[in-house]
Amino acid sequence: MARKSVASLVSAWIETTYEPSADADYNRRSVTPHLANEANEPVFNVEVICGIATENGVVQAGPIEAPRIIPVLPPRHEFTYGVTMGILAFGPVANEAFRTLVARVGFRDHEGERWERGFQGKLTHVAHPQPAEITAAQTDLMRAQTGPTDNQYNPLGLSSLSSTLPPTNSSPTLSSAS
Repeated sequence: MARKSVASLVSAWIETTYEPSADADYNRRSVTPHLANEANEPVFNVEVICGIATENGVVQAGPIEAPRIIPVLPPRHEFTYGVTMGILAFGPVANEAFRTLVARVGFRDHEGERWERGFQGKLTHVAHPQPAEITAAQTDLMRAQTGPTDNQYNPLGLSSLSSTLPPTNSSPTLSSAS
């Protein structure tokens, strides 16, 4: 059985900071997920998922700008990365989201056992891990995971826009002015 003492020392959280702009007329918001392994042994295949806590549950925002899988998190190491622009993709929800961001982390310990620390911080040993499953958006909460696609910061909006453009059979040409 894997040692819970190692797994209990792996955590993830999200920090929101505010710094005055150069003119000091507004505060610039930054969002930084932190992933820490305070154990004396590495953990492997680490996955961090950011979420937005709402009254209806947590909207899983995905890894946003984080690596999908971090192969090794060394002992006594903290890993950070910025997700400010990724959170902005959630449009109006983003303003509220900066106050309610949460993180979930999953990883394998040195014995190959799978552990997950949920959005509420509870550590769970996963006896029989299931492969990830892609599902169609069937609920409002699932649709909320993409954020509004008409938001200029949302890359899915640009993607859905390009899929609605008519195909062209000709190459673009440059015209010269006479």
